Amino acid sequence: MGRPRAGHGWTGFFRNGRMIKLIYDAHGRMVTTGVAKDWPRCSRCRKPEDMMPEDSGLCTTCFYYKSGRGADWFWSRENDYLFPYNIGRRVTNSTLDRSPLEDHRVDWRVYLKTQTH
Repeated sequence: MGRPRAGHGWTGFFRNGRMIKLIYDAHGRMVTTGVAKDWPRCSRCRKPEDMMPEDSGLCTTCFYYKSGRGADWFWSRENDYLFPYNIGRRVTNSTLDRSPLEDHRVDWRVYLKTQTH
């Protein structure tokens, strides 16, 4: 699993010889890239984002890391739901068993809908 900085992560699995990529949303659930393509895009970096901090139009990375604000402001926001380390914690704590995703008998789209986060 990859996790850019401390925010959203991504993962993937192989099915029929090709890799299917999944992205974690701000709640720690895995979604397909097809779902993520419908998310609004950050006005700065154009990355898809399902929830934007304070309706800023920026992804969490641009809002917290690249807005030019200092470390004091950054750490004062630590209790925000979309604070990057809080998203990282939700992604890391994901409890969905990924092993059925590679089982050809399992409909992976239906299985992803069983996530409880």
